[in-house]
Amino acid sequence: VNFGLNTAKLNNANAYVGLQQADVDREQYLMQLEIARLYFNLLRQQYRLNADKQNTDRAQQIFTVIKALTSSGINPGADSSLAKAELSKTIISYNQTQGRINQLKEQLSLVTGITAMDMIVDTLSNPSYTAVPLLPMVSADSSHNPLLDYFSRKKDIYASTDNLIRKLYGPRILLAASTWARGSSIQYNDNYKSL
Repeated sequence: VNFGLNTAKLNNANAYVGLQQADVDREQYLMQLEIARLYFNLLRQQYRLNADKQNTDRAQQIFTVIKALTSSGINPGADSSLAKAELSKTIISYNQTQGRINQLKEQLSLVTGITAMDMIVDTLSNPSYTAVPLLPMVSADSSHNPLLDYFSRKKDIYASTDNLIRKLYGPRILLAASTWARGSSIQYNDNYKSL
């Protein structure tokens, strides 16, 4: 009789199994979080790229007008230099945004397994779609959150380990018995037989 030591060992082992499962769920949740973060950053850069494209087109048109004015001698040549610098700045901004999009696609490709070339980002950049539907108010559910569940399981491990240690140093009752017999294969008349 060990007063619950075996049960404490089983509970401790089950707590470790629960912790490992919670750790797998937590890692899966964090991976989904990373994918969502990369996707929304990619979406934001797509919108930024559209704005940079409009800025580049606007700067190109302004440069064309100022170049025509300076070529005809109406404005000084410094105006065309400033317009060319502004156009270059918008082109650089556009190229940097394109580079960030490519980088985010590569990172998203790494975690999803979809090649960056085959990746098509579903954007809401369609100008005809203006109203974004509101999400219904959802109460925060902390009972099914994998991050919180992991730490709850860790707490269970500490409690079961504490219980196991208490049971290890508790009293035990051992019932032991032994018998002893003496046997020989020698008979009284010196015959040797099997035991």
